Amino acid sequence: MKKPRKPDTSRRTGNPRGRGKTDVDDLRMKILYKMPKGLGHNALAKALGISESQYYELKANNPEFRESVKFYMNITPADVLQAFTKRAIGYDFVEETHELQKNEKTGKMEMVLVKTVSKHVAADTQAAFNFLKNKLSRHFKEKVEVKHKLPPSVLEHITFVISGKNG
Repeated sequence: MKKPRKPDTSRRTGNPRGRGKTDVDDLRMKILYKMPKGLGHNALAKALGISESQYYELKANNPEFRESVKFYMNITPADVLQAFTKRAIGYDFVEETHELQKNEKTGKMEMVLVKTVSKHVAADTQAAFNFLKNKLSRHFKEKVEVKHKLPPSVLEHITFVISGKNG
């Protein structure tokens, strides 16, 4: 009787395009840093350049890959809205500069805080307008609709003048 095959959780897996092996760590970095947010599982597999079956196999058998996908999928529209709002109204942050220095007591090299600077990112007016346009679309539109109540005879005259048939 055969033993059931143990899933292979190695770092490398076959590439369906025949270009040798795909490094799982490279796929994880693409997921976390390069993929546009909001893709579903099948679209994510396609964007990574692997087949859907290979994607689901990696997700089932490789815990690090599964965690990367889980983190990617947990970015919600509310998170995006919060970041968009933050950019629209501006925000403050603290920038810290560290240097490697020798500790006099222990004699070991340590990262030491050298400088702290408070900075401000100004509000982005385009982001603010987009936010208002999407949230209060009745009041903020790029295209203004104008309703007119002109009699048909005036409209015909306007049409003739525009087309050059003055009569």
